[in-house]
This record gives sequence, C-alpha cells and structure tokens, in this order.
Amino acid sequence: GMTLLISLIYSFTFGMFIFAFQPFAIKTLHLTPTLIAFIFTVFGIVGLITQLLLISKVTKRLGDKRTFTTALAISTVAFFGFFLTNSFIMFIVIAILLALGNSFVGPLIQTILSKETDEKSQGSIQGLNASYISVGTILGPIIAGVLATFSIPLPFLAGALVALACFFLSFKVKLSGKKEHLF
Repeated sequence: GMTLLISLIYSFTFGMFIFAFQPFAIKTLHLTPTLIAFIFTVFGIVGLITQLLLISKVTKRLGDKRTFTTALAISTVAFFGFFLTNSFIMFIVIAILLALGNSFVGPLIQTILSKETDEKSQGSIQGLNASYISVGTILGPIIAGVLATFSIPLPFLAGALVALACFFLSFKVKLSGKKEHLF
C-alpha cells in the first residue's frame, strides 16, 4: 500500500514538473526552443545511462529500498533547486540531478511492488500502479497550473514538498523489509 501511495504522489509531483518546466524555461530563464530541446535531450541521455549502467550496480551495492529512498532525496533537492534558481547553468545542473533521481524512482517502484506482491497478483499490482501514475500525471499539471498563476516557480516548490513527503514515506517502505538497513 505505501509503495503504491508513493507512486501516486510522486507521479503527481512529476506531473507538476511537466507543466512547470516550459513556462519557467521561457518566461524566467528566457530559453529558446533549441535550448529546451537540449535540456530534454540531456534528460534522455541521463535516463538511458542510469537505467543501462547505474541502476543495477547501485541497487546491488545499496539495495533496492535504500537506493529508492536516496533517489527520492535527490529528486526533492532538485525540485527545491528549480524553485531557487534563475541561472541557465544551474538549471542544467539541477535538471541532470532530477533526471538522475527520477531515472531510479520509476523502475524501483516497479521492482519494490513486484517483491511486495505474490506471484498471482503481479499483473494486477502493476496495472494498478499504472493507473496511479496516470491519475497523478493528470492531477499534477492541473494543480501546477493553478499555482503558476500566483508565481511561475511555485509548482517547483510544491513539487519539492510533495517529493519530500515521498521521501519520508519511503522509510515506511524500508521498514517493511527487514533485509536492508536504514541509512
């Protein structure tokens, strides 16, 4: 249950990011479409490298749940960073940080869910997780749109607070398994 809740809440956070990215990039940082495309390319490259080369090595060393908690902490820091920055260079650094954290979170949610669920329920739990992700990704931009009417960077602050909640909830997920140690 807790892992699914984190999945829902984190996808809500990422939905807010999806909405907030473009207005922030254009109105606050005054980026061109070419620079925005470059940033999305960086997201893709970091995600590819993380999932092909890093995730298995890091999870073997730290364990799934510790890596999951760490990735949520990285994402939280990145969202706070987006809220605080108005520099293109810092924005790129923070984008790489978010891409790194996010590249771990999604696969680890699926991994943890599969380990928490019996063999007969695997398909059902992954389908339910996909539904939660969909709902969060739908609601995130709606809330971010409302927040952005007050201040363009405000969705990033809200995202940081929600990601921070996910980070704290992840300790309950860690405690549910006795095989891994806390930090």
